[in-house]
Amino acid sequence: MDMKQNELLQRGNKLWEMKFVLPEHKKELVNWKEEQNKVSRPQLDEQELCEIERKLIHSLYHHQPLQIVYWEDGYLLKTITVVMQIEYQQKRIRCKNKDGIFVIQIEQLKQVDV
Repeated sequence: MDMKQNELLQRGNKLWEMKFVLPEHKKELVNWKEEQNKVSRPQLDEQELCEIERKLIHSLYHHQPLQIVYWEDGYLLKTITVVMQIEYQQKRIRCKNKDGIFVIQIEQLKQVDV
């Protein structure tokens, strides 16, 4: 190998590296990284759903707080809440936490702990 080829190899990828990033490119890179962190909706089996339902009913009748992990827009979120109502026809639960009342669809639930 002659000297010129050796220098090119030692430069690494400098020939193709960007010297600056346009605002549009930066925005797209941030969006791409956020998309990479998203997870798919949880798929629970019948046994897990029965266990979750038991804990939800217990919280409903005894006003006991639960820690619920649920899926929303590709992310798993965690909250401590008390179940106020279970709506079987709509397959959702109405909960109350320090921020107020909110609704979670049953198919969005990932984990429920007492």
